[in-house]
Amino acid sequence: MGRLVLDKLASKLGFRYESTGFLSYSKAINALKKGEIDLFLAAYYRPQDLGAGTSIVYPGYFKNVFTVYFKKGREIPVSSLSDLEGLRGLVRKEEQLYPLIYQRLPRGVNLKQVSTAKRAFEMLMNKEADYLIGSPYSEEAELRRYKLHEEIIHGPQVLLDSNLFFVFTTNSDCRELGEKFSQELQNDEFSAPKMELLVKDLIDNWGERFRESPSLLEEEQNKQDTSKESN
Repeated sequence: MGRLVLDKLASKLGFRYESTGFLSYSKAINALKKGEIDLFLAAYYRPQDLGAGTSIVYPGYFKNVFTVYFKKGREIPVSSLSDLEGLRGLVRKEEQLYPLIYQRLPRGVNLKQVSTAKRAFEMLMNKEADYLIGSPYSEEAELRRYKLHEEIIHGPQVLLDSNLFFVFTTNSDCRELGEKFSQELQNDEFSAPKMELLVKDLIDNWGERFRESPSLLEEEQNKQDTSKESN
């Protein structure tokens, strides 16, 4: 999602870029602070994470919400994070949610970070976890990929929300792009309704890409059958 926005801005503003990946949120933040990278793409942030040496492009170009997912039949009413006390919870590392919220989790709400939607869904289905907190945009796409949209459901209550920003380091000349980014992000092209439609198109395209793939439940059954045959 953020990459598409950056591609549009690059085309309009006439610059080229190269991307790099990091295994964790903290490594990306540290690289930004040190000037090892110029721009942190599609970032959630806490001011104390960034500190001196960085600047934020306003306004946030998209609001991402987070809600709670359950295996169907095991859902409970949830209106706030406190309702999850004592349960086994998950967040996906790649959604970068945990670094944003861990300091304000209510006592008794413990979240385990796991990598990949597949692993999170497996844990829900196998009752290794009670719930998953995630973005409906991301989770809906992955639930359609693994054909679990009728097996794993989410409640209507938004528990958290955060804007996405482009974050520049002041250790780089690229910080001068910040003002131009801000101006472009206020154009109608990046309005909330248009961004919402873009996300829905991305989800549809992602689900269609895996239309012929087996469901996660079928994959698990095939593994069990293969294991029995080998024994």
